[in-house]
Amino acid sequence: MNSKDRYINICKNQNIPFFNQPTWLDFTSHKWDAFEIYVSDDLKLYLPYVIKKKIFKYSSMPELTQKFSIISSKEIVLDEKIFNLISSNLQILSNKFFYFNQTYSENFNQLKSFLSKKFITNEAKSYFISKKNMNYKNEYSGNIKNLLNKAKKNKLYIIEDSLKNFIVNYNLNLSRIKKNNYYSEKFLINLYKYINLNKCGKIFSVVDDKNIFHASSMIIWDNTDAYMLLLTSNKRLLSQGGSIYLIDELIKFSHSNNKNFDFEGSSVPKIEFFYSRFTKNYKKILEVKFFKNNLIKFISKFY
Repeated sequence: MNSKDRYINICKNQNIPFFNQPTWLDFTSHKWDAFEIYVSDDLKLYLPYVIKKKIFKYSSMPELTQKFSIISSKEIVLDEKIFNLISSNLQILSNKFFYFNQTYSENFNQLKSFLSKKFITNEAKSYFISKKNMNYKNEYSGNIKNLLNKAKKNKLYIIEDSLKNFIVNYNLNLSRIKKNNYYSEKFLINLYKYINLNKCGKIFSVVDDKNIFHASSMIIWDNTDAYMLLLTSNKRLLSQGGSIYLIDELIKFSHSNNKNFDFEGSSVPKIEFFYSRFTKNYKKILEVKFFKNNLIKFISKFY
């Protein structure tokens, strides 16, 4: 049994975050593996990583995956010894590639202090609304509250939607701002098949009384959290508050199912400001990069 098999077995017996789940890695990655960090005979840590190749072999985050957690074979305390072990093993793992890029969950922010200077690190904010926060609407900015009221006056309502409608609206909205769809239609179809097969997601849309589309989102979930994976809005009707109303309803849906709501993608600076108007609560996540040399660093800009 290799390290990937051991990782898969451990995941079967633990509450694993969505983006660490082997089925998600199988779906989003052509090839992936799990790096094993030996702590003791009865304690090992596992870090999944994706193997990619164009001109050279590199490793980066899978599609639509914001962060990874480092999974342990049993419960651990993240102390100095553990962080030093992770740091030294990350050097071994990253040396397998010309370019290495991963983002780690909030539990591993302290790792930054233990990494060697060869790594480039960046901290980002990932906004969320806890299922325990019953007064979350008090944190909405004045602008968000005004748009939400406007949406209600305009009699917008939410529906569970089809993939066909989502793809049509997603492509139309991108064409209006002269951008190509980053995700192919085939990828979106397979993604929808994945969430249906695993019963871990839905598509919701907001329309008006004339059945005109305003906004749509694909949401996924695990045992503890719901993630807004994709969001698209009718750019011509933004002032009607459809996207705000949709997010507000998605938060309600998450809480009604006893899950925290994660503004997936809020680590992107341009998106961060928008989500920060819903809440000031965020988790710090750590991005770690390694380049074999400056030439690789330059080439990687085009990936």
